[in-house]
Amino acid sequence: MYTAIWFLIRLLLLGGAAAYSTFLVVRKERIFRPKPRKPKPDTGLTLEAETKAHLDEEFISGQESRLANLLTVLCLGVYRFYAVPQGYKRVVTRLNKFEQVSEAGLHGCWSFWNLYYVPSAPILVKEQVIEYDQQRVYTKDGNECFVDMAVYVTICDVEKVVFAVENHWVAIQALVDSALRNECGDLPARELLASRKKLAEQLRNELDVGTAPWGIHVRLVEITNIWLKPRDKP
Repeated sequence: MYTAIWFLIRLLLLGGAAAYSTFLVVRKERIFRPKPRKPKPDTGLTLEAETKAHLDEEFISGQESRLANLLTVLCLGVYRFYAVPQGYKRVVTRLNKFEQVSEAGLHGCWSFWNLYYVPSAPILVKEQVIEYDQQRVYTKDGNECFVDMAVYVTICDVEKVVFAVENHWVAIQALVDSALRNECGDLPARELLASRKKLAEQLRNELDVGTAPWGIHVRLVEITNIWLKPRDKP
C-alpha cells in the first residue's frame, strides 16, 4: 500500500514538473506583426477601419494560439501544438537544424519541452511597407538634400530570412542608406529633383538584387518627397 502511495506521489510530482515546464514553454508564444500605420488619404480607408482590422486579426490569432497552448498543456509539453495565422509562416528546427516550414493552420510536433522540435515565432509573409523619412544625402554638385521614400517588400523564403541574415530589417536599412547615397551622389541637384521615377526604379533594382540572398523581394520603391536644404549665404 505504501508503495502504491509513494508511486502516486512521484507521479503527481512528475506531472506537476511537466505541467510547469509546459507553462514556461507556451508563455513565450508571441506573434510579431507590424503596428497599424496611418493610411494615405488616397487609400479610401480611415485610421479607425485599419485599426479595427488589425484588432480583428489579433483576436483570431489569439484564439488559435490559446487553443494550441491548451492542447500542449494537455500533452504535458511532450507533444507541442502551435498555430500559424493566415499570412504567416513558421520555421521548425530539429536539434537546432532546419527541418521544415509550416504554413497557415494548426500544427504539432514532438517538442519534449523545446528540446527536440522547436517552431520559430510567426513570420509575416504579406507585403509590408517600410517608410524612410528625411534620409540625408548629398548630390554630385555638393547640395545637401532630404529624401522621403517607401519600400514595398515581401518575404519569399522564410528559411533564408531566419538563417541567412541576423536581422533583415537592419540589413535592409543599411542597403537603403548605401543605395540612396550612391544614386543621389551621381546626380546634380537639378537632375535629382526632375528624375524621381528613374531614381526609384534604380533603387528598386539595386535593393531587389541585394535582398535576394535573404529571401526578400522588393516589388516597388516610391520617392514621396525630395527637398534641398538652402545654402547659407556667405
